[in-house]
Amino acid sequence: MRFGTWDRSSLEWVKSILETYSGPLADTKMTESISRLLACSDAELAAAAELNKSAPLSSLALKKHYTPILETHMATLINLDSNYQNLIIEIKSQISILNEQVDLAQFYYQKTFDSSLSSENHQIIEINLNDTYLDVFEKAKDIVELISQCLKLSR
Repeated sequence: MRFGTWDRSSLEWVKSILETYSGPLADTKMTESISRLLACSDAELAAAAELNKSAPLSSLALKKHYTPILETHMATLINLDSNYQNLIIEIKSQISILNEQVDLAQFYYQKTFDSSLSSENHQIIEINLNDTYLDVFEKAKDIVELISQCLKLSR
């Protein structure tokens, strides 16, 4: 969305995650909105994405994520099935990587204000910032998939 493009597979993926989630933050309005977008033609979907495109160099409000409950209960993982243990440890590891990417995005964003950079270096910083935003999105998707696997094992 940030770049003015949406693809159906990503929208369908988000919708499937939202439909299976039944926790306290479940939001049927979001699922309905995505369903309406998926019902649009490719041209309508492209136009809607373009309308929602972020302004150039606008910042994403990226936040780091922590797992304090998991941190305090790491010793009890030994009591769980090994597949479950591996998934939980992988989720924790991937969240750490995601947090590093958030730090990197914040660094690049701050660098966009550095007036001492040459035009060429400023352009490189912008490219790196956008690439980092895409990396954060992909890493977040990976984490959601891992959490989904973990939830399936727990049922």
